[in-house]
Amino acid sequence: MFDLSIEFKTFPYLLLFLLLVVTCILWIYRSLKKKSRFSLVPFIWVNILLFVAWGRLVGIDIDESEHLHCAWMVSQGLIPFKDFWKHHSPLLWVILSPFFKILKPTVLIFELSRIFSAFIFVAIAFIGWQITKRVWREKAKFSMYLLILFSASIDAEFLWIRPDLFMDLFLLLSIYFTLEISHKRLSPAFFAGISFALAT
Repeated sequence: MFDLSIEFKTFPYLLLFLLLVVTCILWIYRSLKKKSRFSLVPFIWVNILLFVAWGRLVGIDIDESEHLHCAWMVSQGLIPFKDFWKHHSPLLWVILSPFFKILKPTVLIFELSRIFSAFIFVAIAFIGWQITKRVWREKAKFSMYLLILFSASIDAEFLWIRPDLFMDLFLLLSIYFTLEISHKRLSPAFFAGISFALAT
């Protein structure tokens, strides 16, 4: 049995989901009625707007508080895996730790961290598109890529403060550089190895 209380923890989640469903149904009905060709553009815009709105409305996740606390501990001079232990890669904590040195521990740090996560998401999307073009060549459709990208991230997970962002980024970079490997150049293999090491 589908449990809405689990999938949609707050009313804005359900409202945004219903908005997406209704908008898509109305667009399909309109297109069928006029016997016109389908366009992915409206679906893409709806998904992007929902993605941004969801990122703004979603509450602070427990994991986000945990990772920001780890970043605060790093800012206090504590060393991951020596002075405290978590099973995640410490790269995110090291990068976010200057926020705590520049600003006092306030809610503003959550906002800045979310904005930082958004920039990493853009980098992930860009690298993903470069890989798509390389693999699918002329069959790669940017509109379909955007639709899949934002549909898959409808819960704005890419905007949450998680170490997974860097894992995704560097894994994609390792794939990108692997596709560039040739007998003439060694640098792509070197950068692929570095990226994979950073991802883990």
